[in-house]
Amino acid sequence: MQPIITSRFPSAPSNLRVCLLNFFELAAFFIAILFFPCAVRCQEKNGVEFSFFSTYNKQGEYETRYGDVAFINHLTLYGPDIGFKLDYKRILYGKTFFKIGLGYMNFGVSKIENETNGMPNPGRLINYPTVIFIQYETAKYHYNNLIFHLGLEKQFPISQDLSFFAAADYFHAGKLSQKYYIPGAGTYYHTSTNGNLGDFFNINLGISEKIGSISFLPALVIPIYKSWRKDVVFKEDPGTSISNWAGGIGIMLSVSYH
Repeated sequence: MQPIITSRFPSAPSNLRVCLLNFFELAAFFIAILFFPCAVRCQEKNGVEFSFFSTYNKQGEYETRYGDVAFINHLTLYGPDIGFKLDYKRILYGKTFFKIGLGYMNFGVSKIENETNGMPNPGRLINYPTVIFIQYETAKYHYNNLIFHLGLEKQFPISQDLSFFAAADYFHAGKLSQKYYIPGAGTYYHTSTNGNLGDFFNINLGISEKIGSISFLPALVIPIYKSWRKDVVFKEDPGTSISNWAGGIGIMLSVSYH
């Protein structure tokens, strides 16, 4: 009988060092899987895979206040998630693969729909430091993130070197830095508040073409669920999260070397 391995997802870290330690804690749990033998005789080889991905999403819809102000903002946020990852890809059995890796993701908000007291506004109030007593807004912003990735991929052969595949991806994102555009000041505001951003789940559908030891895997990306933390720069509680189901689509291009 194999021992039962348990793991606990970490609470939000307070700095980048703790965030990285949490990544490696998660990785240590799943790396053990890589050393189990294939359930049946493997017909493929293990390898490494580099992927570039880009999606456009409804990042979230929620109501919030700016600090202690009386009015409520109803926000709908849209934007891209763009990044890359490097995975170790191991066969579990037959044509089923397990992937584990690290990468980078830019989580962006490029369009803000803000309805305040029935009035639309393409921006939101931000705690921008200034010597002038003016309340500024941001019109777009993004978070730079280190991502930890886990994935499962199942291939369905079409011919000897061509397969259809379906895959499930999980990303855990940790913030490295943030950038906000302030149109009223004509500048960008940079911060480096480290910690958890959140968790992301996607489904990928695509074609795998094998040429020698290299496989090319273009895919359609369908975001399924995301949960990301609110931002203290908007005077929100970073201990609370925004959750969003579906609401996006994108592409991924992967290259595997076996």
